[in-house]
Amino acid sequence: MTLKCHPKRTEAKSITIRMDQDPLERLQTLADKKQKGYQTLLKQFVIERLYEEEKWDRQS
Repeated sequence: MTLKCHPKRTEAKSITIRMDQDPLERLQTLADKKQKGYQTLLKQFVIERLYEEEKWDRQS
């Protein structure tokens, strides 16, 4: 699934996330397969999940 709708672009904010080694390595492996940076892929996952959660909230 590729999300094309971007709300008004704002300046990105830098954050720090601590992750266990295993999920981080899996994320990096998947990102390599998709020829993306792992941080880009992580942002995509977060945005997609937010979209899904908001969709479910509207339906309930």
